[in-house]
Amino acid sequence: MYAISNKQRDDIIKLLAALRNLHGQDTRTANIRRKAGVNINKLNKAKQISYEKYKHLQENGRLL
Repeated sequence: MYAISNKQRDDIIKLLAALRNLHGQDTRTANIRRKAGVNINKLNKAKQISYEKYKHLQENGRLL
């Protein structure tokens, strides 16, 4: 499990969206577009936690 800030999450989604819009017909580009779409969906479905819960996990040694 990784904890990232909302800003980092938004930046990652923007980067993946740019990759998803690559032009080209070769297999490599198609795979990059597909993987970017899959990862965007995973990030959108990921569970978000409150800052208070994050601090609690951090204090109990659950996060590095």
